[in-house]
Amino acid sequence: MKKSLLILVFAFSIFQYGNAQQRDRSFEFGFLVGGSYYLGEINPNKHFDKLTKPAAGLILRYNLNRRFSIRSGFLFGRLEAHDALSNSLAQQQRNLTFRTSIKELSFTAEFNFLSYKIAERDWNHFSPYMFVGIAGFRSVSYTH
Repeated sequence: MKKSLLILVFAFSIFQYGNAQQRDRSFEFGFLVGGSYYLGEINPNKHFDKLTKPAAGLILRYNLNRRFSIRSGFLFGRLEAHDALSNSLAQQQRNLTFRTSIKELSFTAEFNFLSYKIAERDWNHFSPYMFVGIAGFRSVSYTH
């Protein structure tokens, strides 16, 4: 715990130093499109099968300078699984089914170890980075 607190204090002290350079402030907006599927007891080994559902998300990032950013994101996906589709007779007899929608909201702070800026030749186009944040999700399910 003490080590985590020390890292957090260090990160925020660097943040205050870097915040003085306001000329690099900018917004970035992005979206994600993909698929989501369930892998667990009802579906133990079928990756990307016919129950893969669409998933999407939005991301908004505010670059404070070339090292620090804050980001928020919203993701949405659906999951579904059916014992009736299993090759296992025991699972077919159990006959469980579920459907759920998942919504996630996240807030993070990012720190680039190297000064990073896209589309400028005199700056790094690559930088290792670390982030810390918080996220929450809500799942609404139907089980049979």
